[in-house]
Amino acid sequence: MKKKVYILEDDPDLREILVYVLGKEYEIEKAEALDVSEIAAFGPDLILMDHGLGNSTSDQNIKSLKNTIPGFATPVILLSGHPDPGRIALDPLVAGYIQKPASIGDVREYLHDFFSRS
Repeated sequence: MKKKVYILEDDPDLREILVYVLGKEYEIEKAEALDVSEIAAFGPDLILMDHGLGNSTSDQNIKSLKNTIPGFATPVILLSGHPDPGRIALDPLVAGYIQKPASIGDVREYLHDFFSRS
């Protein structure tokens, strides 16, 4: 059974490339903005989340997920151009950080490594 990855990315081109490439190995759902009910219904094994989505940050989005979905504990890997991951990856659910720009191959390898450890 394929692992489930939810992609939360507001750049439509990057989002579609991620879906195309990662969809070969994982069951994928995607969105450009946080949709708590969709995430709850999908039940992902991992969320790949852009740190800055419109007017919200990953910390705000993770807090919304925790406050809305009982027992929410899905690991999150952040995508961001922020130069200091320690300043934005504050929530304990943040399991990793991928610095933008990153190649799609790097993202694919990062997820493969993550799932091989879990």
